[in-house]
Amino acid sequence: IVSKPNKSINYTAEINYKGYNSDLGLFYGQRGVLENHLTTRIDGNAPINEFYNIGIAVSMDNLIYNRCDKESYTILRANPYFGIEKEKIRFKAGLLVDLSFNDNTIFRIAPDLRFEWEFDKLCFLYAQLTGGKSINSWEKMSTLTSYIDPTSSMANTYTPADFTVGLRTTTFKKLHFTLYGGIKYSVDALFDYRQQIIDVTGSTRPVISFYATDAYAWKAGFEIQYAPRDFLKAHLAWEHNEWHRKGGKERILSSQPRNEWKAGVTVIPIRPLDITADFYMADGLGYRNRVEGNINYPEAGNLPNIVTLNLGAVYRLNKQIHFSAQLNNLLSKRTDLFYGMPAQRFHFLVGAGGVF
Repeated sequence: IVSKPNKSINYTAEINYKGYNSDLGLFYGQRGVLENHLTTRIDGNAPINEFYNIGIAVSMDNLIYNRCDKESYTILRANPYFGIEKEKIRFKAGLLVDLSFNDNTIFRIAPDLRFEWEFDKLCFLYAQLTGGKSINSWEKMSTLTSYIDPTSSMANTYTPADFTVGLRTTTFKKLHFTLYGGIKYSVDALFDYRQQIIDVTGSTRPVISFYATDAYAWKAGFEIQYAPRDFLKAHLAWEHNEWHRKGGKERILSSQPRNEWKAGVTVIPIRPLDITADFYMADGLGYRNRVEGNINYPEAGNLPNIVTLNLGAVYRLNKQIHFSAQLNNLLSKRTDLFYGMPAQRFHFLVGAGGVF
């Protein structure tokens, strides 16, 4: 629900539901998992005058579990803030407050500060300091890997501070450029490890579980978008994330890449047809294997780099109907997302869609 823009108060309201169901645990002599995640959110703001406004966003997350030993819990969130929007400056000052029930921690607080300054025509300097609590539901973590072990619980992550500063420019009509860097610190950050589970028949199956540790990450990156012609677009991006344990210098080995490179070109030979080629490369991946039931002293190592090339096309029959085709991993390279757990080699997808 979205209110009509007016001078007194504006608001949005929404309800979301996500469910996760897995019977994998039945193969290990345990029960299956049924997770229901219901989110209710209301966001309202009111202008004080032409340049200033105040607002608050309130939400409630209810996670309800059945057929497993994990207990249901609720998290209430509040984000009061004050904002300034002038011709060349935008500023927001707020707090992120989390109140948890039956989730180990009760009260968490983090800043919500955002600043943007247009110091020259179409050149922006921006900075933000945010944080808050992240819910690590089974549904969320299963999107990271289909090898997830749904019989093990995962802690939620609290980030006291996530700082980013960057430069963005659109000075050139056909060229957009963004450069940024920062640091992030999290309590109970999750990192994957591989283990073998013995099922009821005595056979073993590799699964991915997650352990929590306090850690910080140095981050940096850039993105370039270039559109020299109406029928031609290109982009190049690099992202760096290097996680370290709190108080330690050694990098944490996990499936999260240290560096990711993304490049792509889109050609529009005729108005209804888009053809896109994408290149992706990631390095700095690692793995940990559980040893003798103790994840504090696991076997660990590096994984080969990931290199993929994809080709796709979309044909729009009209404004309502379109057809698409996607060819993934054209080089058919073997890639291990986790130790001994490969991704698909060459595969393709065709489909159709409609907008009504």
